[in-house]
Amino acid sequence: MEKSDKLKIMISGVSGFLGKSLAIHLSKKYDIRSVSIRHNNLTTVGEEILEYQPDIFIYNGWSDGNNFNGVNSYEQFSNINIAIELGRVFSQLKNLHFVGVGSFAEYGINKTSITEEDPEYANNYYGASKNILKLFTRTLCEVNNFKWLWLRPCYVYGPGDVQSRLIPMTVQACIDRQNLTLNSCNSVADYLYIDDFTSAVDQLLSGKHTGIFNICSGKEYVVRDVVNTIKQEFDDDYLGLEHTITFDATKDRKNSYTNHLCGDNSKLQLTGWCAKHDIQSGIKKTIKSYEK
Repeated sequence: MEKSDKLKIMISGVSGFLGKSLAIHLSKKYDIRSVSIRHNNLTTVGEEILEYQPDIFIYNGWSDGNNFNGVNSYEQFSNINIAIELGRVFSQLKNLHFVGVGSFAEYGINKTSITEEDPEYANNYYGASKNILKLFTRTLCEVNNFKWLWLRPCYVYGPGDVQSRLIPMTVQACIDRQNLTLNSCNSVADYLYIDDFTSAVDQLLSGKHTGIFNICSGKEYVVRDVVNTIKQEFDDDYLGLEHTITFDATKDRKNSYTNHLCGDNSKLQLTGWCAKHDIQSGIKKTIKSYEK
């Protein structure tokens, strides 16, 4: 069998939304191997890493990463213990470009668009544990002379997204013609379509970039407008069918998050990347995917 000239990428968390989408996109130009990391299989995972000898490792898997009710669970910090154990394995590699998937939750509460230079004041265990992982893996790479890249995605959406999140939940309610009650939805957020997320990561890998990058659209959207944009897509098709989305301020989360979560992507754009979807085109594609 001929040896492939493609760079080898190992990626964890491919059963999730971001990981699966990344694996599909990157497989067009890289040799991809997925790995599922759990507390009880670290020895096996370590053997797989050493056998495969990846050029790039995308550390994407995370326990309790998709459930808002779990952001202050101590389980968040168990992810750090796993990473530390795997750090022993990574240290045995000769060369590596380590890519960690962080979160805007690392920044905490902000009232303006966040840049990579802004201080990190995580206000929940999820954001804090992601930031601890950032510090550990950056040091690991410095000690071993590895390349280190830290991705901070904001709100990424699109086909395959977790159904409990706002956009897929709203789309499904509209498809089912079910009434839906949400909170006030007065928050302002940055939304990025999944294909733009994967192309951004591809751009950073191709350019062998290092450091921290916000992966976001750089746009500010009022969440209520996003919901209404989804509903309008269906109202155009189902005129006359009763369907109500109600906004209830009593459901707003108290003292737990921020009402403004938007990012500055100027650093990312300097690499030559730009988003190809606005919220309207991204929502149209997301809705279209439900027909398959």
